[in-house]
Amino acid sequence: MTIQLTNSEQVKDLFKQALLEILQEERELFYDLFAEIIEDMALVKAIKVGEESEVVSRDEVFALHWVPNPVVLFRPLHPFVFQP
Repeated sequence: MTIQLTNSEQVKDLFKQALLEILQEERELFYDLFAEIIEDMALVKAIKVGEESEVVSRDEVFALHWVPNPVVLFRPLHPFVFQP
């Protein structure tokens, strides 16, 4: 298949069309790619914030550890569905 392009507008339109087709066909791939990029950006930001915050001891971190009550966490929102 041979395509002759006579001006830059045709090249631009053909490129847009091809890009849209790729995005539609490979939607999941691009979703995963952008999710990874966003996660990496968040990690970089968290590292920078951590570098600028005060240092705390291991004991202080573990003193904040809280174990939630699983019965409360998994109780349905609707009271008539489940009564413990």
